[in-house]
Amino acid sequence: MEITLPFTKYSGSGNDFVIVNNLDGVYTACQHAECVKMLCDRHEGIGADGIIFLEQNESDPFIMRLFQPDGLEVEMCGNGMRCLAHYIHSEYGTANPFDIKTHKTLVSVKVMSKEVAIAMESAQEEKYNQTLLVDNKPVSLHSLNTGVPHAVVFVEDLENEELMPLAKQIRHHAAFAPQGTNVNFVKITSASTLAIRSFERGVEGETQACGTGAVAAALSAAKIHGMKGPVTVIPRSKKKLTINFPNPEATLTYVTAQGPVRKTFTGVYTLKVPK
Repeated sequence: MEITLPFTKYSGSGNDFVIVNNLDGVYTACQHAECVKMLCDRHEGIGADGIIFLEQNESDPFIMRLFQPDGLEVEMCGNGMRCLAHYIHSEYGTANPFDIKTHKTLVSVKVMSKEVAIAMESAQEEKYNQTLLVDNKPVSLHSLNTGVPHAVVFVEDLENEELMPLAKQIRHHAAFAPQGTNVNFVKITSASTLAIRSFERGVEGETQACGTGAVAAALSAAKIHGMKGPVTVIPRSKKKLTINFPNPEATLTYVTAQGPVRKTFTGVYTLKVPK
């Protein structure tokens, strides 16, 4: 069966997503893992770090469902949420702020002219100052869940060619079984600025930015190094994210992530859907 699928392509700080308006439920069949993999494919498909389906139910007018390039659905994506917020505001003229539902919670979002801010979930499953053995070598890291699980490793050299191979090993480390983790290498560049490289599970490689990863990095810097908000996080794309929180002691209660969002193009894709 073939489906003609209208879509909108967005970039959030360099993280790119395909948004499908599924408010009427007519494109649910496209959530099949093989369809998602094809849509995310950068050679045969549209190409994206994830596919976002905008849905609704009787109590929630806007619901985000996000599928990654491996075809699996995940709970949350900070940059994806910011892109979807911009799309909803552009299409439906929603008043600021408004809420978008995820699997676990309602996320408050605010859309500005070129940037979008979102209120992030409280961090959970925090484990700071861990030492893991990777290839029989100790690696010091911090792990926390900012909507999805993240490992944070502070480094002095972000250009070290061994970082991404190391990220793959940490991503699959037994300490994070069974779901694995996202991995972020973070360099402190000033009293309020971090540079970051992110390896995302599901994408299974480095991405240009990661919103929940930026939050995990900023909170780890607050806890371990006493960094105070707002924290500027510079991802690989160089399109800055601002992570704000009241103070290091209150980082679990209120965190916002703000950064640039851009609609890049719209189109229609003819997709073969498994029966």
